[in-house]
Amino acid sequence: MTEISIHNTIAARNVFESIPTDSLKRRTVRGGAVTAAAQAACFILQMGSTMVLARLLTPSDYGLMAMVMVLTSALNVFRDGGLSAGTVQKAFVTHEQVSTLLWINIGLGCLLGLVTVVAAPVMARVFQEPKLLPITLVLATTFPLSALTIQHEALLNRQMRFTALAMVESLAFAVGIVVGIVMGINGFGYWALVGMTVAMTLAKVIALALTVRWVPGLPQPRCGIGSMLRFGGYLTGSKLMVYLFRNADNALIGWWWGAGPLGLYSKAYSILMLPINQINAPMSGVAVPALSRVQNDSERVRRVFLGGYAVLASIILPTILFLTIFTDEVILVILGQQWRPSISLFRLLAPAALVGALALNPLSWLFIATGRPDRQFRFGILWSGVLVAAFAFGVRFGPAGVAAGYSIISACLAVPLCIYAFRGTSIRLGDLASTLKAPTIAALVAALAGLSLALAIPHSVPALVRALTGGGIMLAIYLAILLVVMRQWSFYRELVTQLFGRKLA
Repeated sequence: MTEISIHNTIAARNVFESIPTDSLKRRTVRGGAVTAAAQAACFILQMGSTMVLARLLTPSDYGLMAMVMVLTSALNVFRDGGLSAGTVQKAFVTHEQVSTLLWINIGLGCLLGLVTVVAAPVMARVFQEPKLLPITLVLATTFPLSALTIQHEALLNRQMRFTALAMVESLAFAVGIVVGIVMGINGFGYWALVGMTVAMTLAKVIALALTVRWVPGLPQPRCGIGSMLRFGGYLTGSKLMVYLFRNADNALIGWWWGAGPLGLYSKAYSILMLPINQINAPMSGVAVPALSRVQNDSERVRRVFLGGYAVLASIILPTILFLTIFTDEVILVILGQQWRPSISLFRLLAPAALVGALALNPLSWLFIATGRPDRQFRFGILWSGVLVAAFAFGVRFGPAGVAAGYSIISACLAVPLCIYAFRGTSIRLGDLASTLKAPTIAALVAALAGLSLALAIPHSVPALVRALTGGGIMLAIYLAILLVVMRQWSFYRELVTQLFGRKLA
């Protein structure tokens, strides 16, 4: 069969094998800026909707959704079979290959929807909660719907069309939020969370169909997708390992302590991860395609990875330290007084969130872009096994015991993961330490100032004012130390130059 490039077949841009370093860098930086702006808009929308829904719904409502997500999150691991990443990572793909992968994704989506329907009564029986049956049945529809979006989204990523991706994601998110809030106001309770999820999925299907002008063909049994299926298989296995440790805590707490304590735990974790996910999502969306384009040049892989990691660390470190210091204010402003018991859980989970943001997520860029998902899968078995054992031990001490175990084990495994991930690449552990040095020092100095402010500002001052004051001063100190004292101005000036295409004074 004669290979036909995606460029010629579906009016998409060709792969960027021959793009000069400066051009690729400019495309990556601008794509990252667009995606980050969209994520910021989504973050504002999500924060606003969370503040509204947290006052309309109860911890038990969120606990019910968390119970169902134990199942749906597990099945989501298999949703795309790792085939979207295969489309992005492979140096050259054909129309026949992408069409065949789409039909495989649709088949998987229908199968997962059927499994969800069959599992619905089992979920209700295991958690001894009849409400889970109709919730699970409705959420089963999201699997075949989302299957329709997988290859379309992968093609936009492959073409590095980040503006189009950002618009699709933002629109779908906004539609879901509107539906959720309207249902919450009208007294639908936990159904508001269900409706929000279904509406978001359906909106994304429609938006991608209108954005990606591609008509898939019929599946072709001999179109050379064997290597892509193997790639996807290993990647799916890695995602399954991640699922185990990220949902075993919810399953154990829900089974042992019930919906109320689980609602407090899951909401504390989701609020903590909310700003982190807004950072990780655009970084991953840009880093994987960029690294994939230079995967055969070890020195360029090193430069692209460390450059992206420097930006990630410089945002993540001060964000988590601010959230840890001003946890009381963050929880009370966003969720309200009824969620005060989740404050201690929030702080206990912070170290685990830090490790996930600075180790698990960026190292997955490297595994995927360099075609080594098998190594990611092998380490995932160890990581997940140890964490699940820690959860099982800690659950007897309540949600706090699970949160503490999560953070302790994550911190212990971070360095071994880095050493393992860098084997066979030109990146060394010392490179990572050097990259982390400046943002870490700046963040720690800012954190000391923030802690002093948290102790000095009277509690009679409104929580929002305390948080904004502390956060503003921490940010000013952090930027002064990072850019001036640690002499990082030239690095960020170069990023802005690439973004706007002109020199700064």
